[in-house]
Parts: sequence; C-alpha cells; structure tokens
Amino acid sequence: MDKVEKLLDKHKWPSVCRRVSIVPPDERVTIPGYNGGRRKTKYFCQSEGFSRMNKSRMHLSEPIMEILPDWFVPEENFCITVNKNVQTYPHRDSLNKGDAAILFLGDFTGGALHAEDGSIISEKRVWHRFNNKDILHWNAPHQGTKYSIIAANNRQPICYHRQKKEAT
Repeated sequence: MDKVEKLLDKHKWPSVCRRVSIVPPDERVTIPGYNGGRRKTKYFCQSEGFSRMNKSRMHLSEPIMEILPDWFVPEENFCITVNKNVQTYPHRDSLNKGDAAILFLGDFTGGALHAEDGSIISEKRVWHRFNNKDILHWNAPHQGTKYSIIAANNRQPICYHRQKKEAT
C-alpha cells in the first residue's frame, strides 16, 4: 500500500473532472460543443476513472491490482477510480455491478463514507466491501490529504473505451 500511496502523491491529476454525479447539482456545468456539450464540475475535482486497458494509467492500475483484496474478482468491465481530497455529494454509482472494493490512504482525519442505510466506513489502509450501485452514499468533510481508491466491475465499458471505439 505504501507504493500505491507514493504513486498517488506523484500522480498528475486531471485538470477537468467530468464525474459530475459526485458533486452538488449547482456545481455542474455543460461545455457547448462535443456531442451536444460535455458536463464537468465548476471546481477542480481531483478524481479520475480508468480501466486496465488504459495504457497511460498502467503505472497506477498494475500496483493497485496487486493489492486488491482476495474477495474482489476483476471482470471484463473492471475499472479503478482514484480520488484526491474529494468530498462526494450523495450519489449512487449506477453503472457498477456487484460490490466494489474501497480503500482510503493518506494523512487525514474525517472523511468517512456514509450510506443511507446508516453504515459508515472510515478505517484507513483496509479494503472495504461496499454496494455503491444500490445504496446512496457520500463522504464527510476531511482535513489533510485523503486518497480513495475504488475498484469496481461495471455493467458496460467505461467512457474511455466508448471514446476509443467512436474514434476508430
């Protein structure tokens, strides 16, 4: 886990976040143009999702796959989401199937994952099993540097694959 945490410390985070489902509705904007407009967040949201097929993220995906818990089995549409200092708005991850594996790393306090069923996940450096598809969930505020890693199997390929197929 130390290796993955160091990689996240050095990671060049994207300048635009399109994970609009995790931010409040008033923070979502549409950029005119491409496919009728791309949605993004108004603020700098350090979060990105990628699959093991994304060659430019292999430096992250391979070490993360090495530390996945035994109970989590990556399937065809497996993806990884990494977040830095993200506080999520209540949402469901509707494209996921089955339970996800969630890991918190970093030097932080607070930031627990809360769910509508009353469950709370807060322990660092431990993989947690969580149904993020069906259960509304969000993060409490935190102080310090917090990384979260979510490994999930999706019902369909993530956007990266769809964009590649459209381009060919």
